[in-house]
Amino acid sequence: MAEFVIHVPDIDSEGKACRFPLRPSWVASALAGTDLRSDASAESGIVDVFATRSGDDILVTGKIETRIFADCVRCLENAPVAVASEIGSLFSAKSDTHRPEPDEDDLTPEELAREFYAGDDIVLDELVREQIILEVPMQPLCKEDCPGIAVPPHVRPPADFGESKKGLKGLADVAKQMFPQTKTSEE
Repeated sequence: MAEFVIHVPDIDSEGKACRFPLRPSWVASALAGTDLRSDASAESGIVDVFATRSGDDILVTGKIETRIFADCVRCLENAPVAVASEIGSLFSAKSDTHRPEPDEDDLTPEELAREFYAGDDIVLDELVREQIILEVPMQPLCKEDCPGIAVPPHVRPPADFGESKKGLKGLADVAKQMFPQTKTSEE
């Protein structure tokens, strides 16, 4: 069932403001199938929009505020993401001649930015979901100074690793000591 619906006949010449609670349960279902999670402990977020009409076209602008979790790129723990996104979309009434799945190569940039509605309702659920997902940073962190996953002691290199000034020459000397019968390329 749609959560964020604007009833088009209710939009008068002054426009219509709508404020919807953005419940964590809706966010959880909207993010199902992604690596993102709802913050069940957070209060409801909001979807605050204003709709204006120009003929059959409806311009919807507003903001979305909520909080979700992503995986920290360093330690894989919960990384909180505060979502505060501006939204704006132009909705046009679907006509009988409108193709449901137009080829994007045939559309102008203005047509690509346009959404469509059918009947008397504009459903914003998919637009809200997209905006929430787009607000997640490319590399979310649980905190700025996250040290990452600790390397187990048995995998760590020795403390003096990389301090030798000899480099590969030093490795060749060690190899000569360990395997005196082996000839090196210098000989």
